[in-house]
Amino acid sequence: MTQAQKTAKAKFKQAIAYRTKTGVSLKEAFAHIYGKKKAAKKVVRKKAARKTISGSSDYYTRKKEGRVIPRKTKRKKTAKKRITEKSILNKIHTVKRNVERLDEAQHKHMMSGISHKALQDLKEVMNKIAIFEKQIYNHKIAIKKTKNFDHKNIFKKQLLSLKKYLSELKTHARELKKHI
Repeated sequence: MTQAQKTAKAKFKQAIAYRTKTGVSLKEAFAHIYGKKKAAKKVVRKKAARKTISGSSDYYTRKKEGRVIPRKTKRKKTAKKRITEKSILNKIHTVKRNVERLDEAQHKHMMSGISHKALQDLKEVMNKIAIFEKQIYNHKIAIKKTKNFDHKNIFKKQLLSLKKYLSELKTHARELKKHI
């Protein structure tokens, strides 16, 4: 141990001995040993005894007689909440949900002006497009499988007419979407 550690240890023992002898706080004991100003003593305040009221113990009867002692109400300090990442993310998610709801409401509002007939026509055209795409796929498979040259030519001619009709249906669907 160094000399400084030995002196510190000795002063600590002296402070503890002084504390046990006088009953002061550890801070005051160290101040006494080191010869510094004494720390301010804590003033212990005793709570005043509650006044007792003789007579009826019922609160309402004492209140009528004017013998009720009003209690002091303590105001609670409102603690400020710390802003955390989780709270920020929750706020962001609620804003996103609200924006989605507004989008849906706006979409419904915009769709209310569309005539039911135009939507029905568009659905029919889209169904026809799907059917013709399947037929074109089947014709391509049939061309690959058939070995007869005449049958291949027939399938190819039908395939060309199906492709033309499909392109017309697609343009028709685009025009219907414009009107909607």
